[in-house]
Amino acid sequence: MKIIKITKTGTGSLLLPYCVLLLALLLGCSKGPTELSDLDVRNGIAYVKGTSTPYDGHVVVYFPADPKEQEQKTKPRIAQEGNYLKGRKEGTWITYSWNGETEEIPYENGKRHGLAKWRYPDQSVKREQQYAADMMHGGGFEYDMKGNITHNVFYDRNRLIPTPPNRRDGIDKLDSADAQKGPGFFGKMIQAIKEYFL
Repeated sequence: MKIIKITKTGTGSLLLPYCVLLLALLLGCSKGPTELSDLDVRNGIAYVKGTSTPYDGHVVVYFPADPKEQEQKTKPRIAQEGNYLKGRKEGTWITYSWNGETEEIPYENGKRHGLAKWRYPDQSVKREQQYAADMMHGGGFEYDMKGNITHNVFYDRNRLIPTPPNRRDGIDKLDSADAQKGPGFFGKMIQAIKEYFL
């Protein structure tokens, strides 16, 4: 077994500038979230103002300050938040309204993509809509505050597909004559999805 003896040398004074630099970097980076007003969006790409590097990170937008909140020194309320990756919106962006309703829009590479949701103040779902490549594509539903479907639609690349006359209350009602004519609404919807993606 080899014993290593550590002796004190003058290297401690060499580490001090690195420690100070590290502390300065940490304090400089902890100023809080980046505000959207600090970014410059050019041709759909977000940059920190005065730079040519696409922005990566979390962004917030605040509601205008309320004079009462300023007097009470409360934190400003967030109106919108989300993330950028290589200067493009990525992940779920959430927009908050004054009355407590929210909207959650998913993004991939700067385009709306996935299931978007709008919520009541109690956070129950008010509306849902599918997006693909920044277009409404797929089913959409509206709900009352009890969670019952009140309205539904289907889009094919931003084009509203008409609801057939045999469709009521979100359910295909087919009788034998309709069955002989061909697929009902959901069958047509599945065909449209297969054609689009295959």
